[in-house]
Amino acid sequence: MRRMLARSSYDVLTASHANAALRILEQVQPVDLVVSEAVLPGMSGSELVNKVRGSFPSTAVMLMTGYTEKPLDAAIPFLAKPFTIQKLTDRVAAILAARIEAT
Repeated sequence: MRRMLARSSYDVLTASHANAALRILEQVQPVDLVVSEAVLPGMSGSELVNKVRGSFPSTAVMLMTGYTEKPLDAAIPFLAKPFTIQKLTDRVAAILAARIEAT
């Protein structure tokens, strides 16, 4: 996924787990979007989303998983795996556009 987004001219930071992602967010601002797997060791993707929204409200979020094709929470943008590069970049662009419109 990192390579897919980088090929589409997005700057991408990666983290090996949720707490590492939170540390990156504390050090690098602004971050426009956090994309996370819904199922993570130690902290669910939904928990990560709640922490991001609480501490970094201007950062958009998206969850993805291969366990279901339906959104886990209607309030959290979602992408089902597997996906194509086009589907990924379209979804990211839509989330970022909605974020800009909301400000």
